Amino acid sequence: MNVTIVGGGSWGTAFSRVLRHRDHAVTLACRTAEQAETIAASGCNDRYLPGIDLRDIAVTTIADA
Repeated sequence: MNVTIVGGGSWGTAFSRVLRHRDHAVTLACRTAEQAETIAASGCNDRYLPGIDLRDIAVTTIADA
């Protein structure tokens, strides 16, 4: 199942990881392009949930989702 999580805060980040762990195709839609670029480049969301691997989750902005 393809799922888009709207909001790249702590809940959105955690929920995207849970869904990806259950083999869903997940896109995390962030409020700003800067946040989306940072998560895509680093593979994690250090601001809200440091240390959680997000490399296998697609990241975009809410506007582009």
